[in-house]
Amino acid sequence: MVGVKPATIELDFAALLESDSQGLSQYIVGGRAYFEANLFGYQTASFTTKGFFDQEGYVEPMKTLVQQTISE
Repeated sequence: MVGVKPATIELDFAALLESDSQGLSQYIVGGRAYFEANLFGYQTASFTTKGFFDQEGYVEPMKTLVQQTISE
């Protein structure tokens, strides 16, 4: 393949967290930020990839059980 090069996507999680905390966005849900990337080039209509960036050190909150009382 002609012109194949590795690429990286840099994400500033701190900026996303700050924006979310100010109520300006909702980028990070459950410690993850979803992304989609498009590549355009010579003789390439488009190439799309998608995935998640995980927040380092994120710990999922403990689930609380709700007990339901059944009365007869």
